This record gives sequence, C-alpha cells and structure tokens, in this order.
Amino acid sequence: MERGHNRVLIDGFTVNSQLPIPDEPPGFQKMQLESLGLDPEGYKGRTLDVRKDVQKAKREMGPQLGYNYDLLSDDQLSDIVQYNVFPNTIWAIQTEELWVMRARPHPADPNKCFWDKFTFRMDPVATAESVANISFNPEDRAVVTWNDERVEHEDFTQEDVIAGKDTMTITVDQDVHLLRDIQVGMHSRGFNACWLNDDEGRVQHFHDWVDYYVSQES
Repeated sequence: MERGHNRVLIDGFTVNSQLPIPDEPPGFQKMQLESLGLDPEGYKGRTLDVRKDVQKAKREMGPQLGYNYDLLSDDQLSDIVQYNVFPNTIWAIQTEELWVMRARPHPADPNKCFWDKFTFRMDPVATAESVANISFNPEDRAVVTWNDERVEHEDFTQEDVIAGKDTMTITVDQDVHLLRDIQVGMHSRGFNACWLNDDEGRVQHFHDWVDYYVSQES
C-alpha cells in the first residue's frame, strides 16, 4: 500500500503448513477446540481440518453465544486481519475482538519505546444493544455512545513480561521476548543488515517509507 501502510492476512485455528504437520492438534489448538465444545481427540491425523470445523461450529453456536455472525464470511470467523498503519499503529482484527497497538518513542533512550495495547471486545447482541446502543441490523446502524471515563489499564515493563509477572497475551509476549535478544544482536560488531523472510516484507516496506520521508525532509 502507498504511504507506508500495509496489510497481512493470518489464518487462525491452524498450524504452520511450511513445517511438518503434527499428527494431533498442539496444546494451544486443543484449548481452542475445547472452548467451542469440539473434541481434540477427533483430530488425530487431521489437524488441518480444525480451521474449517471451527468456522462451522462458530456459525452454528453464534445465537447461543449471543453473537450475530450473519455479516461475516467463514474466513472472518477464524482468521485475523492485521493492518499496519504508518508510522506506528497496528490494528489486529478478530471475530469478537480488535487490538489497537502503537509504539511511542522513549524520551531519552532510542533503544526503548512505550508499547500501548488497547483491546476492544464485541459484546453479545443483547448486551451491546442495551448498553452500548449498537444495532446489529446492517440497515439500521445506531450511534455508539461515548464514554469520557478512562478505562482500566495496566503499566508494566518488558522485564515484567519476560519474568511472567504480566502479560499482553501469549502472541505479543513471544514478540516481547524476542525483541530483547534482537536488540542485543543489532548492537553486535558483526551486525550489518537484517535478513527478512517473505512474511516480513512489510518491515522492509516500512523502512522504505521512513527513508523516503527522511530524504524528503533533508
């Protein structure tokens, strides 16, 4: 995308098809199946069937859970769409949840930053319509009421996450762990460039636009 923005589509409820496919769902995937009333034991030898079965189960269970999935495609019931909004914001869109994440510069140390993560969860239909004044009728969108009160939030450090004292969910926690080691490596005398895989082409895209803006200002 132009101006530094980009998008990535992430298949959910599945395993990495570029690696050997496990004979049975791994631990995290088992928890996902159990949360929807599906038996992980029934997926031995058919781990790649989980994603489609989850889509079907969520479609069938929507009314029971209090959600209206009529406007969503099957892929939207399982997958994640991530938008990287240049220069410092990420939107990770899931079925019932939206994460908005942003990086803010540290005032004194260029090797550090503040990382904010906001989680917005879609309430079940009954709650949403009565509390937030949201209509789920696509032809009758109501205005969401605004709340000026600051929501409850937590402040903690990278070391708190690594020590297991706090969490930003397992997905973000893994990145927090890796970042510390990557930063150390980038300060090595032997480091002169990053090698990016195809999935991380958006990182190069970001830096290309940073270079463009810097050159325009100079």
